[in-house]
Amino acid sequence: LPTTSNDGYTGTWLPATVSNTATGTYTFTPDAGQCAKTTTLTVTVQEPFAFTIFGDCVANQFVLTVQTSDSNLDLSNAHFQWTNNNGTTVGNDSPTFNVSEYFSSNTPNLPAIFKVKVTSSAGCSLELPYTVEQVYCQIQKGISPNNDGLNDTFDLTGFNVEKLGIFNRYGAEVYTFGAGYTKQWFGQSKGGSELPDGTYFYVIELKGGDTKTGWVYISREK
Repeated sequence: LPTTSNDGYTGTWLPATVSNTATGTYTFTPDAGQCAKTTTLTVTVQEPFAFTIFGDCVANQFVLTVQTSDSNLDLSNAHFQWTNNNGTTVGNDSPTFNVSEYFSSNTPNLPAIFKVKVTSSAGCSLELPYTVEQVYCQIQKGISPNNDGLNDTFDLTGFNVEKLGIFNRYGAEVYTFGAGYTKQWFGQSKGGSELPDGTYFYVIELKGGDTKTGWVYISREK
């Protein structure tokens, strides 16, 4: 602590050094012969807090959520800043971040690191990273390509697809798309014509070597 005040009064502090780990009261005693009196200063040190980032699928969207059981952090009164790999702010003032929504307008480049900086109501901050390796959410069971804006395409945004193959019930491949697939299939064949309504089977090859298989139903009824 400084031994000379802004007004030029000199003296001593007891204790002379501020602790950054514990709340304390500090007393300034002016030197004799000055028109000054003893004063005190209380420095409150806020307790550190902790939190974790949890990633999970919510309504077929991969969402990151800040969670804590620490009584020193009230999430309802905290400030949040989410950033991407490049340090660009991608979300503010929410304990959740929708990764799938982010990738719907940004090219998926996995693994991707997102960070969240949480600032408590007392002004204390802590930043943690979360690495998104794959966005494995439930693959939709059907598409209805009727231009109503609902399930018009087979949306695999964020899955980091290397190859998609669509097969009919006889095992014949009717559609395929290579690396970079997101939601290009809307029930069309390799030649671009509409496939008949019905059940089709998919083979999805993911970056890293994983493969997912299953079925998807086409229904164009409005």
